[in-house]
Amino acid sequence: TAFWFAPWAAGGVVLAMTSGFILHILPGQALLLMTATCKILAVLFFALIPDKPSYWAWVFPAMLAEAACTDVLWTVSNVFLTTSLPRHRQGLAGALINVSLFIGGAFFLAVADVARSSFANAGLDLKGQYKGLFWVGVGFASVALVICCFLRIGKADCSPSVQEDVTEKDTSASASATTSCRTSTEGPGR
Repeated sequence: TAFWFAPWAAGGVVLAMTSGFILHILPGQALLLMTATCKILAVLFFALIPDKPSYWAWVFPAMLAEAACTDVLWTVSNVFLTTSLPRHRQGLAGALINVSLFIGGAFFLAVADVARSSFANAGLDLKGQYKGLFWVGVGFASVALVICCFLRIGKADCSPSVQEDVTEKDTSASASATTSCRTSTEGPGR
């Protein structure tokens, strides 16, 4: 099992670092569409896997696609959510990412268990139940792909973060207030 997951770990390290470098080249929406497509491919490989599969033809590409989905999605969501909030709210953004990850995982694990039970009640053997669950996964991943088509996330850039923008506006507002105070006290009567 550890050998099966090795491409996920190795690919994850490379993809997590690489996705940080390409955020300013590709729009966030393109990266999200790529991750959703990779998720569909990862689950689809397991849904279509034959009885005596070749590791290199079925499991290896599925694990690489899963790594591409998970690690790029994690990087994109962290960068765009945390930089869209002021510095004192960035911890909240990180917490929101983690909570949505684990609540989503718990919810869909429950959905998978209900689906497996209904497949078992329909008389499918264990292999048929797993294949059915992978097809349910393909369906959910396809819904995620459609949702990603409607999200608009641009490229990461060097523009000031929300915190820097607020600080800059506060600084310029206090500077203009000081200037207007000086102007009003240095009127014609002085």
